[in-house]
Amino acid sequence: MKNMTKEEQYDPLKKLSRKEDPLEVIAELLKGKGIDRFALITMDWEGNTLPGGTPTESGEILTDKGKVFRFWLDWDPTKVSPDGTQGWYTLGEERMFFSEIDPLRDRYPTDKSYLRARKELGLPLTQEQERILREENT
Repeated sequence: MKNMTKEEQYDPLKKLSRKEDPLEVIAELLKGKGIDRFALITMDWEGNTLPGGTPTESGEILTDKGKVFRFWLDWDPTKVSPDGTQGWYTLGEERMFFSEIDPLRDRYPTDKSYLRARKELGLPLTQEQERILREENT
């Protein structure tokens, strides 16, 4: 028996409206958490397709408040959707994957993706961080 995608498993008749842009789904879920403005730091396809044709993605975002969150866009067949039906998208909460990360740890202070996200959101950069971004563009 072939491996089924989550779309084939949970929406075999493709009744769910198409949501093929994962960023649109992520933004909608973040808005439900009070996060209206954010920038992607990283996003990678995780090899599955969710109901609505949405690719399973994982990654990290930076909010306009300077907070970093990791996520795993997935499908929870037990979660109640906005229209009251069973099954909806998740950022990985059910597996404790959606979580805040300290932006001052590890690679972030000099990570170019993180610095571009800070710049996109109008968050301040140190002189060193500005230099790193300038070097990237030369």
